Amino acid sequence: MFGASSVRPQHAQFTILENGQIQVELTNPEAHGQTLINGKTLPKEKMVQILCHLDKLYLGSGAMLLFKYPLLNKKM
Repeated sequence: MFGASSVRPQHAQFTILENGQIQVELTNPEAHGQTLINGKTLPKEKMVQILCHLDKLYLGSGAMLLFKYPLLNKKM
């Protein structure tokens, strides 16, 4: 059953920036309330976040991702 975990079609996009950081951007407005990073929702006016080593991403009710990127373990 598609969508059973409440992950939306085109839920988010991951981008590698020129400085090597990884950015996640919510691309579906319905995904906002169903996406958490380290237990917090993104601000509605800015649905973009730079990820840090060991950030926990929750997409919908059934997908949890642990972001491992030890090369960039500090916020820049």
